[in-house]
Amino acid sequence: MPLSKRRKEMTAWAVVNLKKWPTHECLAEADPSEIGCEFAHYPALSSLPVLKCRLGGGVVDSTDYFYAKRGHK
Repeated sequence: MPLSKRRKEMTAWAVVNLKKWPTHECLAEADPSEIGCEFAHYPALSSLPVLKCRLGGGVVDSTDYFYAKRGHK
């Protein structure tokens, strides 16, 4: 499934800020509000938080940023 322009922007931000990403429900060093997003936790899906767009446009999860990071090498 192709990523929308918004999800591509979110994924690029996630890759840049991956080392600041929260691993559980803890404080993150990165502030996704600067791109209109927030971290959301869905324990049934994953223990890792996802990046959720506050304006709609879906979420970016660990699979998205894992493959995006591989593409940036």
